[in-house]
Amino acid sequence: MADEKIHMTGIVVPAEGKADRLEELLLQHAEFSRKNEPGTIHYEVQRGEERGSEGVRFVVWEVYKDEASRAAHFETEAFHKLIKAFQEEGLAVGAPKAYITKPKGGVTNWP
Repeated sequence: MADEKIHMTGIVVPAEGKADRLEELLLQHAEFSRKNEPGTIHYEVQRGEERGSEGVRFVVWEVYKDEASRAAHFETEAFHKLIKAFQEEGLAVGAPKAYITKPKGGVTNWP
């Protein structure tokens, strides 16, 4: 049977002065996913620190059990509240970018 897991990577550029607020909301959303979405296998928020003119970037690494789990994640009230906050508070520069990817190799040595 083929691996049905859905791997996604999201990249968000915070608006000036909004990085800490954005991080707070992304971490709250990660906690909601951990507690309420059994089909969410992995949801990790990473913060890329400022380097030169690049500034802060957030990377959200997501893995879902299958397409139905991914779709369910985006239909939760918590997700809609997050998007509303993005819009109302002007948290990001442009729209977040999301990529569905397929693992091709690598190593994991986590305990």
